[in-house]
Amino acid sequence: MDQVKIQFIASIDDEHMDQLNEIVQRLEKKGFSIQKVRKITGTISGIVDSMDKIREAKIEGVKIIDTEREYFTQGIF
Repeated sequence: MDQVKIQFIASIDDEHMDQLNEIVQRLEKKGFSIQKVRKITGTISGIVDSMDKIREAKIEGVKIIDTEREYFTQGIF
């Protein structure tokens, strides 16, 4: 069974830069897998398994979540 993996980058607004770690935790709770946090640019990147999660991710402090790339992984079975 193939699984979709979508690379994303989330931009944090200036007013919430001091809450970057909390925003990372909120994204993780919504099913986002975080790979990099860039404090200087205020961006968080990683992988998520559904466009629905991106569309439904209403997190205070996140300006926008853009997709970078979508790819499929083949299941083991």
